[in-house]
Amino acid sequence: MIDFINKPVYHTTSGKGIIFGTVTSQSFRDNWLWLRIEWEDNNANLAPWYKAAHVGIFDKKDMISRIRKLPWYTESGK
Repeated sequence: MIDFINKPVYHTTSGKGIIFGTVTSQSFRDNWLWLRIEWEDNNANLAPWYKAAHVGIFDKKDMISRIRKLPWYTESGK
């Protein structure tokens, strides 16, 4: 089994927002890998446990690099 503990994850909320978190635990239940996630800003009141298939696991440096390459990106956010 792949260890996802301490990996950064994201989840899109209704296609209108994105929330980030960190995996704190993992478990197999009913042939699904479930991840316990500590969400950074849980305004969406997300449950702590999610199927691994419902979140994205990413590399922080790679994600930031990709965002900076977008044509509309500026450091100031304007």
